[in-house]
Amino acid sequence: MIVFVHGFITAGTENHGIFVRAARSANERGYSTVLFDFEGTGYSDGNYEQFRITSAITDLAVVARQSLAEAPCDGRVVLFGQSLGSALALVAQEQLSELVGGLVLWNLSANFAERYPRLFGLSPDADGPQCVDKGYVVGADFLKDAATVDVLSYAYGLQCPTLMLNCIGDGVGDISIADQAARRASRISPLLVRLPATHSFTCQRQLESEAVNVSLDWLDNTFA
Repeated sequence: MIVFVHGFITAGTENHGIFVRAARSANERGYSTVLFDFEGTGYSDGNYEQFRITSAITDLAVVARQSLAEAPCDGRVVLFGQSLGSALALVAQEQLSELVGGLVLWNLSANFAERYPRLFGLSPDADGPQCVDKGYVVGADFLKDAATVDVLSYAYGLQCPTLMLNCIGDGVGDISIADQAARRASRISPLLVRLPATHSFTCQRQLESEAVNVSLDWLDNTFA
């Protein structure tokens, strides 16, 4: 079973429905799939001002366990993340180690306290909510919470097969993050793939399809 983990300031379908199309392709290959919205996004309750990295990690673990209990599968889950979603998947796999059969990490992100102010203009010293993009508003202590999560440190404990796919068509992603994670993974050798797409595959359906097919082909071969 595949649980799709969406990124920052988007919802469970991911930007322009990427995860919907990916899930359909996965279904055609026989995988059960789960899409969900983090707090304050999509159809979920709550306000995005309440969204925190630490609570999202806990929520992802709950979603994975509940999905395994309810969806037809062989008892293993693949966490399939995009950007922030990949970071959450990498961290959450530690507490789900007995259940996670593999990770598909698109555009792995980390170092939020440094990256997000640069990418989104967030101020680490804000004393109130901050508007980001697409109308999303984060709480004043969002960055403080994010700074407590050292994503790359979790790569040391990686034990399951892992694919790291990076888009190099713009400057949004940082491909060095996946490289650093791969070097830290002493128990496994993650597969690193790069595509000339933009971070969100905007108006790049062919490259998006290639990324999906590469990922699913890898899963097929891994679990054959």
